[in-house]
Amino acid sequence: MRPAHPPPALLALVFAAVLLLFPAPAYAHNTLIGSDPKDGASIPALPAAVTLTFDQAVRLEFAQFTLRLPAGGEQRLGGLTADGPAISAPLAGIPASPGAYGLGYRIISNDGHPVTGQITFTVAGGAPQAAPAPLRAQDPAGEVPPGGGGWVWGLLAVSLLVLALSAYALARHPSRARS
Repeated sequence: MRPAHPPPALLALVFAAVLLLFPAPAYAHNTLIGSDPKDGASIPALPAAVTLTFDQAVRLEFAQFTLRLPAGGEQRLGGLTADGPAISAPLAGIPASPGAYGLGYRIISNDGHPVTGQITFTVAGGAPQAAPAPLRAQDPAGEVPPGGGGWVWGLLAVSLLVLALSAYALARHPSRARS
């Protein structure tokens, strides 16, 4: 006598229930949650570095910082470093003068979408100046990072595998007429 197998529909329902119990993490745009110096701060001197902190880890290879100087010029910052959700840029070689500075940033979120923004701060010691004009959004030829959104392909592959296993199980165990 052959052992009884559960009906394929029951197996599919149990599998679906297990998948619902372990949902995949939701990926969203990174959000700026802090900075050093703080947005809108007035500080006595130009700091040695600026740091932006996001709610998720930052992909350093696609990050860009641009500093707007009080005199009106812009300087792209190099030497960026990341420590989890914090990304920093040294300000060595930047002419330190009193006035309003703007730090524009462009990063790529974990979901593959670009996020841009700006913070401002003022270096004291001289006549107050107007806040810097907003920086242009930096979009280097519409670059899309390799691997951006790769989790979608993984989800698609897993879905196809589940579909193939379900089809195999249904073909291997056809329903039997009940007496």
